[in-house]
Amino acid sequence: MPPSFALQASGKVARHHCRANGFTLIEAMLVVALLGILTAIALPSFQTMITNTRVTTSASELQSLLLYARSEAVFRRSSTSVTSNGSTWEVTAANNDVLRSFEFPNTVTLSKAPAQTLSFDNGGTASNNFTVSVSVTNASRLECVRVTRAGLVQVERKPAGQTC
Repeated sequence: MPPSFALQASGKVARHHCRANGFTLIEAMLVVALLGILTAIALPSFQTMITNTRVTTSASELQSLLLYARSEAVFRRSSTSVTSNGSTWEVTAANNDVLRSFEFPNTVTLSKAPAQTLSFDNGGTASNNFTVSVSVTNASRLECVRVTRAGLVQVERKPAGQTC
């Protein structure tokens, strides 16, 4: 920046050098390059975190649906059933009214064993032991949602490649 001039009381001209505020082009390019490197390093970890979060969220949704079915059976003093048709899961009352329905995203894989349908009686007891494996492609883990005969709903986290 060119120097500025000011007239002093003595009649002499004083030179003031002004320092420019801001960043130089080299400094700005260095920051952009560093941000690019950090993003390239962090992106794979971020994608893994997103897929693992999908697994956890889906398992929590299923757990919530099962707990809802159990509580409705106790509240209504009649049985409720949880059935699945592909990615859609439904809670139905004894009179076949659909109480709640949830559709899981296509990226989520749910595998059931041993039964397709689970019922809760008016005391909250399950008709059978029920296990569902919840996973997502390329996730580093899976979650097992289990229902015991007593009606207890549990979620267990396991590394990918294992079974429930």
